[in-house]
Amino acid sequence: MGTDPTSITSPSNPTIKAAAALHRRRARTRTGTFLVEGRREVLRALAAPVEVRSLFLAPAFGPVDDVAEAAEARGVVPLRVGERAFRKLSVRQRPDGVAAVVERVPLDLDRIAASDLVLVADGIEKPGNLGAMLRTADAVGAAVVVADPVVDVFNPNVVRASQGALFTVPLAVAEATDALAALPPRRLLVARPDATTPYWTEDLRGPTAVVVGREDRGVSEPWLRAGAGIVVPMRGVVDSLNASVAAAVVLYEALRQRLTA
Repeated sequence: MGTDPTSITSPSNPTIKAAAALHRRRARTRTGTFLVEGRREVLRALAAPVEVRSLFLAPAFGPVDDVAEAAEARGVVPLRVGERAFRKLSVRQRPDGVAAVVERVPLDLDRIAASDLVLVADGIEKPGNLGAMLRTADAVGAAVVVADPVVDVFNPNVVRASQGALFTVPLAVAEATDALAALPPRRLLVARPDATTPYWTEDLRGPTAVVVGREDRGVSEPWLRAGAGIVVPMRGVVDSLNASVAAAVVLYEALRQRLTA
């Protein structure tokens, strides 16, 4: 990028302040937008059918020409940003100089209707866990239902942990009862530590939904009543697996069965 006399250098610039405000959920909800930071994540946003409202490039942190080219192909005009201004909107200790304001993606349940493998994240509140689940779902070709409308899937840490899978995975957010009613007929399996059926003994080749809950509370009652219990056996002294790890173990077994069928 060449010298741009209109580049933003001040952290007090209104455009920078508006983008930085998206660190807060209230601002994300009010504007219908969220902040995406990181070269990889922004490139995936530019490749997805979402509206990129603003794009910030700060060459002081590293090369940005490939992002500028991808933006040009989408008709997005990037803003050149100085180091101090970019740090105002960044949440990373080591930013790479790329960030964007993106319009929130739809989260309706009809987005997952065509998927024959669905991960239900029941009450998963930690952004890192939820982002990791999205990343795994992308890897195995699954959709994701976040069965708790209180959870904010546009939290910057969810976006980062997902590595941009937020833009590639069919994703819906709903109450458990609504999600249950909307899921097409399929095998419903609930990961729970007190179950006796190892996950690999189930036939996961057909339409399947796998429900994983919080490590401290487990899966909520509607899913327990509706699904069959499966367990990821453990031989150590800890009493639970990280929720995103448990989800990955079961989803990859589903992928293995489908690839070897």
